[in-house]
Amino acid sequence: MKSLQYIIVALLFVIVIPSMFRQSRKDKEREAINNLGSMNRAQSAYFLEQQKFSDSMASLGISIKPQTKNYDYSIRATPLAVFNYATPRKNGLRGYVSTVYLLVPNEQTGEILTTVLICKTKDDGRSNWSKIPRPAEPPIIRENGIECGPNTEAYGLLGGRGPGHTLLDTDSALAYNSLSYATAGQYDKALEAVQSINHADFKARALATIAIILAEKGQDDKALEVAKTVKDASYKQMALDASARYRNSY
Repeated sequence: MKSLQYIIVALLFVIVIPSMFRQSRKDKEREAINNLGSMNRAQSAYFLEQQKFSDSMASLGISIKPQTKNYDYSIRATPLAVFNYATPRKNGLRGYVSTVYLLVPNEQTGEILTTVLICKTKDDGRSNWSKIPRPAEPPIIRENGIECGPNTEAYGLLGGRGPGHTLLDTDSALAYNSLSYATAGQYDKALEAVQSINHADFKARALATIAIILAEKGQDDKALEVAKTVKDASYKQMALDASARYRNSY
């Protein structure tokens, strides 16, 4: 009789405990998803008013703490897109990155369109408990579409035609491909792609973002050179401010 009780207890332990752990993880990760959703909506509202994205949680007017028990939240804003990160503070949780991308304005209304892609890390760190959790890799541009980056997979997609992939119009694809080239250090190819963009506003945004990427990589002279070619004064100032900010941090 006792042996039967032990077997039942063992079975319950095998079945119930892992299930409870999975549910606990889902509850904790739901925090990240909900907060990123709030950040996305706040960024969209901020953009409608300011015509740019915010790199500050405070200016978004949302009550999300930059650090919680489970996640660190951060923002990387550029003239073309904003990356909202939820980085796990402990193993057993997945990292998330939610990106709001601008698309070329509608020809009839002139309204700037956006698309949102949320990606999560495939690995939650349980395979290596000594490994420090890292933020999810940002999405990548592949030819005429946006998709989740290496070691990540799509959580959800708005405005797309498939899991983890959304198609772009020609100018938007050129703009985001130029950023991919710049991130990879292929600056000549990045600038070549930008010159093929017909939409003036998108071309200016792309050039300013390339200048910011150069500044992030410590290439101040090249960043300033590219920033000076930006015709829109506000985007040019964003690039110059980024260059000064990163230069002072070295």
